[in-house]
Amino acid sequence: MVKAISRNDPCFCGSGKKYKKYHKDIHPESRAARLIETQKKYERKIEDYQKSTGNIPQCQEGCYNCYYEDFSITEIEFEFIMHELKTWSKDRVEKIYDTALDQCETIKNERPDTWRNLEIYKPKDDGTILAEQMKKHMTVRLNSFPCPLLDPETKLCSVYDSRQLVCRSYGSTHHRINQATRVQVCEYIPHSVEHAAITPTVDDELAEIYEYVHLRLPDGSTIQQRPYPIYYWFKIFFDRTGKKEAQYNHYDSPINFNQSLEQANLYTLKGFNLI
Repeated sequence: MVKAISRNDPCFCGSGKKYKKYHKDIHPESRAARLIETQKKYERKIEDYQKSTGNIPQCQEGCYNCYYEDFSITEIEFEFIMHELKTWSKDRVEKIYDTALDQCETIKNERPDTWRNLEIYKPKDDGTILAEQMKKHMTVRLNSFPCPLLDPETKLCSVYDSRQLVCRSYGSTHHRINQATRVQVCEYIPHSVEHAAITPTVDDELAEIYEYVHLRLPDGSTIQQRPYPIYYWFKIFFDRTGKKEAQYNHYDSPINFNQSLEQANLYTLKGFNLI
């Protein structure tokens, strides 16, 4: 059932502000709205845990080593970033594109196997391509360059309020597998098991993400939406239109923002000729 919300009702995000003054351009049942709700859950869980336990993450202020991680994010997370980039100047957006596209060339030259895997495209995949992508990520982990969204002057995230979930949780949460599997998280967090003992888990929240990130067919089955590294998302968007502009993935149609999740899924499935 679609949530009924008027312009003067409190916004779905839980901020307490009126819907018309905060997220009026986002449908309360959209994919973007679901992402915002997940972001808030992450923030509340981390804040409540730290207040109740006094455990503070080992992340160091001013450190940006995790920006070199070769992590991947979902389409809606990247579109959410684009939503913020739409408020930037044209020149600033072009500069981010140039940085990301240069990084694509670096990956192509330094890690051709990784690049070939990223270039494989199948709208309906059995998971083997993504599994290979994740395998390469775990093998390499760190890139020779930072995230293109890292401000080179301030060394801070240039889209902090719109940052992806992995950046909201990295270093301050853990997954249950880390409770028994020892790996180095980063140079400041060398022991994942010890780190898991002083941070909350986000496995339940992560499970909720799958409900709206992937495409759901009318028969109830799902098609997995492939995540990509941020630098590669910029290439996908540039290749689609040939423009270095802040845009959404569906030829700048904001279906993941102004339509319900069900409507957006049908639009996308029809576009791929999957229904």
